[in-house]
This record gives sequence, structure tokens and C-alpha cells, in this order.
Amino acid sequence: MYHASKVEEIYKEAKALKKLDHPNIIKLYHAILWKNFVVLIMEFVAGGELLSYVKAKGPNGLSESESHMFFQQITEAVCYCHNNSIIHRDLKPENILLTSTESKQIKIIDFGIAGNNNVSGKDTTEAGSIFVLSPEALIAACVQAVPTIDIWAMGIILYFLVCGKLPFFGQTRAEVVTKITKNPVKFPEKKWISAQCKTLINALLNKNPKKRITMNEIYQAEWYAMSYLLILLIYCLEKRP
Repeated sequence: MYHASKVEEIYKEAKALKKLDHPNIIKLYHAILWKNFVVLIMEFVAGGELLSYVKAKGPNGLSESESHMFFQQITEAVCYCHNNSIIHRDLKPENILLTSTESKQIKIIDFGIAGNNNVSGKDTTEAGSIFVLSPEALIAACVQAVPTIDIWAMGIILYFLVCGKLPFFGQTRAEVVTKITKNPVKFPEKKWISAQCKTLINALLNKNPKKRITMNEIYQAEWYAMSYLLILLIYCLEKRP
């Protein structure tokens, strides 16, 4: 339930969600006005945030096999959005929920600042969560809603899944901006991460949006195309004394 002062943002979220129907995107059933409130009646999911799930696993994040399973679902959902000319613009672990405590199925939520990317024009915005904003969104006064913004955020999420922390973290906004725009991606030395996974993360977090990996290229990436068993086999072979 939301106060009517946020009606424009809520209307945008409702409009985006009514257009989408995907197993990894939260389902909106109805949007109604009640007194001074806008009420969204949405699909119920009980598994909590992906952020909490990863943190509960410990400081080193998830295994690559489990990260792969989550990342594939995220990719499918984001690709579906892009194919429907919708850019989420605020992809982050807090906006990804598990359907239940037992299930590993995810649902992407919070389309309140989603933008259109269609032939009639592209929305522009400065909005978004600082830790997942792309370099171009931080440098430009106003940035268009284009797929590269979501693809950068997917890189942040994949790094978080595998490493258990964010790649660019700071105590102040200025520190975070500097790290995002200037610092290279660094991986934890104490955790094994496959070369294929590192390659994909670096491609997702390319600071130049023109050189950043595309959605089609993600599907063709070696790590993405691997099976869970193959990832486990690589781990066993590379960790073998």
C-alpha cells in the first residue's frame, strides 16, 4: 500500500508489471485506488531477499554452481524485459526474492524506476542505487534507459553471488563513485573462482558501455553455457594438489 504522493512512481511500476509475464518476475494481479492510497495486489513470495540468502551462507558467497543457477534465472528475466523494451534500472540483490525458503526460484521486483527503451524514445534518469549504478550513469548528468545499465548491474550481482561482497564499496558516495569509475575489478585471493567466471564478470563490468558485453554475448559466454557438473569438475581439477 502506497500513499498517493508517490502515485506517478507506482503507476509506472504497475504499467511495467502489467506488461510482463515471466516465471522470474513478480506478478501483478491488480492495481486499485483506495481512499488516499494506491494498492498493488501482487504475487506472494516467502523466501526473502537474495541479499539475505547470500549473507547467510557466509562471507565467501555461494559456490559457482549455485551462483550459476541464480544468474541464469536473472539473465532470462532481464532479457525478457529488454525484449519488451523495459529497462529495470535498479537491479540489485535486495530486489531479487526467493519464492520460498526451500526453493531456488527467484523473482525480480521493484520496477518503480523502470524505463522504456523503444523506437518512440528512451526514458532518461539519474535514479538508482549507488552501489549498482554504471560508470556512465554516475558521470552523465542524465542517462538514457538502455540495456547496458542493467547489464552492468548484472555484473555487480554475479560478483556478489560468487564473492559474497560488492566489487565497489565505500563509506562515502564520493569513494564509491571513484571506485566504480576508475578502479579495476579485484577478486578475493582466498577464494577459488574459475577463469571463465572472472572473464564474464569483467565483461559485464566493462566501464565503457560501448565495449560492455551484450545480452546475446552473455548467452554465448563460456561460463554461462556451462552445466553445473562441468563447473564442479573444473573446480575439482584446478584444486587438485
